[in-house]
Amino acid sequence: MRVPLRVAVAGVSALTTAGLVGAVGTTPAQAAVHRGHTACINWSWGDNKSKNITVYFHSHCSRTRALHIRFSKGYGPVVNECVNVHARIKGKKKFWYVPNKVSKVWETSKC
Repeated sequence: MRVPLRVAVAGVSALTTAGLVGAVGTTPAQAAVHRGHTACINWSWGDNKSKNITVYFHSHCSRTRALHIRFSKGYGPVVNECVNVHARIKGKKKFWYVPNKVSKVWETSKC
């Protein structure tokens, strides 16, 4: 009777340890991705210390919409970019030589 009890306890501690290791291993990677959405477009980008940022988008609308992105570092120049996102597509746009922080993202009808 003691053997099954030890096996059950060992199984519980193994599952708990595996769950903690999995949670600790995935937390830092999730913190580096920024996500947002409007009624028509979902978007995301990752933190990047180089001179480029890739913005990923997915449109759920039946018409073309514009996604405006503002890049800034809190000082220096502010760069505004615009991407036309066609109806019901997934895509990405890489921006080169922009400040490495996205400060604002918004959607309009056209660029």
